[in-house]
Amino acid sequence: MLLDAVSTLLVRYAQARPPSRPIGQDGARVARMKASMLDDLTASLELSVLAEAVGLSKFHALRIFTREVGMAPHAWRNQVRLSRASDALRSGASATEVSAAFGFADQSHFSRHFKKVHGVSPGRWSRSR
Repeated sequence: MLLDAVSTLLVRYAQARPPSRPIGQDGARVARMKASMLDDLTASLELSVLAEAVGLSKFHALRIFTREVGMAPHAWRNQVRLSRASDALRSGASATEVSAAFGFADQSHFSRHFKKVHGVSPGRWSRSR
């Protein structure tokens, strides 16, 4: 009798409960944060603004973005900007034009980020292409 009661309790409480939030909600929020950042790559990045737009605290927004994407929003945005900057350099744009077009503070700021990723300056990189 005791064994039956324990068995019944185990079966009842071992069953999976539905998630407290719909599956994929975090993914949708991250997609909205990404879209917001892509709307204007030259705008300053304010985590609090991104978080508020998706109804989260900035700490929770940072946590889910990092979990879903594998990097912080700022790092992801820089990766996108540098990828697009590389395409622009490949198309013949100057480093000065590219730095302004993709929201870097100045050419030096752009060059530092570019060299950190590519290992060479933007000028040397574009000449080698």
